[in-house]
Amino acid sequence: QTRTNHFTRVLDHLELVLQKIQTRADKALSNGKDMTAVNAAIQTAKTVITTARTAVAAQAQKTYTVSDATVDAGVTSTTATPTAGQEKIMQNIRTQFKSVRNQLQKDLFALRDGVIKDARTAVKNALQELTKIPGVNQKTGNDQNSTTDNNSNQ
Repeated sequence: QTRTNHFTRVLDHLELVLQKIQTRADKALSNGKDMTAVNAAIQTAKTVITTARTAVAAQAQKTYTVSDATVDAGVTSTTATPTAGQEKIMQNIRTQFKSVRNQLQKDLFALRDGVIKDARTAVKNALQELTKIPGVNQKTGNDQNSTTDNNSNQ
């Protein structure tokens, strides 16, 4: 749960960054810039983030359990001593918990190195497309004059 919550927070942050990129792209578009590539990259990033959210939600729903049958494996009522039976049960528990822990780690690493990384890359690509547009933050000539006029009147 801790890791899936972390992944959700990462995706929330990536969405905020993407919203800022979208805002800058909208501003540049209103200033007459061609934002076709940027908008396509933003759409791709939104799709990848949605896919990642679905994968994180699926991971959050998974339950990892240890089977009673595997814990009791190899322990019989004819075991030489009660201590030997308990030791065998403890060994089986350790083995099962280790197996379950390893599976959980494998799933979390796959999530981190898969869709979460893809989401980061998609947002990064959208930002790179935005930076390729020259003068994204520059206003048109009319906007600069109105800003200058407003500043001189103050």
